[in-house]
Amino acid sequence: MSGAKLDGGVAMMSAQAVAKEQFTFRDVERLCERHLARRSLTGIGYRLVRYERSESQHFRCAYSWVSDYLLERIDFDRAFRQLSRRSQKVLIAWYGMEQWTQQQIADWLGVTPRTVRRWRVNAIEELRGIMNS
Repeated sequence: MSGAKLDGGVAMMSAQAVAKEQFTFRDVERLCERHLARRSLTGIGYRLVRYERSESQHFRCAYSWVSDYLLERIDFDRAFRQLSRRSQKVLIAWYGMEQWTQQQIADWLGVTPRTVRRWRVNAIEELRGIMNS
């Protein structure tokens, strides 16, 4: 009997630990790589597809990872829309235009490559702050 209580307590503690988990810089960078890859600047007009998640919405996917991916995408897009326009541009250019070099991004934005790298780090930190709040 006490073993069952102990197992339940461990499960509750691990659920609380997961709830308190914060995104790291690398976690957010991976999300950018995953959700901004191969996006055209002109094709999306700096906007992502808008998703709305409600309590009545149910995903009935053949594989559970598809639901997980969609929910991750919804959360990412919601946070991405809260970024400043410049941060959105930098992240889309960096992760969405894979064929562009840092110099091409810098020329497009009218700044130096060093500034582009700094803006990218700042944009990821800004996105991380939004996602962790």
